[in-house]
Amino acid sequence: MNLSTLVLILAFVVFVAAAVGWKWRKTDLIAVGLALFVLASLIGGVHIG
Repeated sequence: MNLSTLVLILAFVVFVAAAVGWKWRKTDLIAVGLALFVLASLIGGVHIG
């Protein structure tokens, strides 16, 4: 399990939290989940070494 997979799982958890209506201050959880999804794909696309 690498960093990309962990960030993808975290994005899934945030999407589920947004779907059930959970709110955190004035933060849009859909935007947070989308940003984590993009971050996971960027991390997965980078090959170091």
